Amino acid sequence: MEAFAVCRIRKIKSPSLKATGDHNLRLINVPQANENGKISRIIGGKKHTSDLVKEQIEKQIIKKPRKDAVVAVEMVLSASPEYFRPENPDKYGQFNDERVQKWKEKSVAFLKEKYKSNLVEVTLHLDEATPHLHAIIVPLTTSIKNKRRTKKQIKDDVKPKAYQSTSLNAKDMFDKHQLVKLQTEYANSLSELGIKRGIAGSNVKNKRLNKHYRQAFKRNIPKNFPAEAPVIESPPSLLENRNKWLEQQNKKIKDAFLLMKKRIASLTDLAIKQRDELKDNRSRTFKVADMESQIESFELLISDLKAELTQSKQSHKLDVKSLEDSIQDLHKRSEGIVEQNRVLLERVKTLNKLKTPNYEDDLTI
Repeated sequence: MEAFAVCRIRKIKSPSLKATGDHNLRLINVPQANENGKISRIIGGKKHTSDLVKEQIEKQIIKKPRKDAVVAVEMVLSASPEYFRPENPDKYGQFNDERVQKWKEKSVAFLKEKYKSNLVEVTLHLDEATPHLHAIIVPLTTSIKNKRRTKKQIKDDVKPKAYQSTSLNAKDMFDKHQLVKLQTEYANSLSELGIKRGIAGSNVKNKRLNKHYRQAFKRNIPKNFPAEAPVIESPPSLLENRNKWLEQQNKKIKDAFLLMKKRIASLTDLAIKQRDELKDNRSRTFKVADMESQIESFELLISDLKAELTQSKQSHKLDVKSLEDSIQDLHKRSEGIVEQNRVLLERVKTLNKLKTPNYEDDLTI
């Protein structure tokens, strides 16, 4: 039987990061996981997923990412059950240890080579139907950009200075063409193990887990509840035994109806309980969605207020500096005017002396 490579991704924003880490590290209850199964952290140490992602972003990016930015991509890698348990693919939870080890080594090597420092976590799950890896990748890309030029630089035709910019860019890193390429590259890395790539362009889609659980839950609910109707025997031929026979048949009918009544009551209680649970879950879902929306609105408002505050501080600094410059300028001007007045007074005094007539000379004449 042929075995195929399995590779799928999911983009993660900040609000969903903690839940993803809790699931992968089994910090929350996972219904489909076997309690006695094993999980192992291959990359990531003892830190939580959200901390690993945050540290990698802060290390590479100076500017804080947007609130709605995709901060991580979760990649699930596996193979068909035919590879892990070729003798009996339908026997969930069983696998060949040697085959798992070879597949794990190839898969981890592929991830490290392709994503390098952007790969912050890899976890192996052996507690579900088929062995698989959960990899967390921070979608950081580097590009060369040009600095903005001033009007004078544009006028003088000065070439802009280039600089290196790192940013979150899951859109380009995992676009349609890159995903097709990813499927091919991962399958090629496992080719030595006899694992092949699926059919390119196939319409087969992965079934979402919640849909799988709904279908499984429906299968577990019996469609028919059998009712055991009492079997009424033929009446005896002798008249003296007929009264006793009637009592027995009436008792059988009464017991059958009582049993049916209990079953109906039990089913009614179950239906009410499930309806209440559904309402409660819906209410919680709506409340969580509403709270997340409110939190996002508050965060955006806080961000806007911080920006306004920063702008106001800068504007205030500029106004104060402008006022100080004006005062200094006025002070210099006043000093200049005082000096000019002093010079003028000196000149006036000199002129007055020159214009004053010498009366003594006139008298001697």
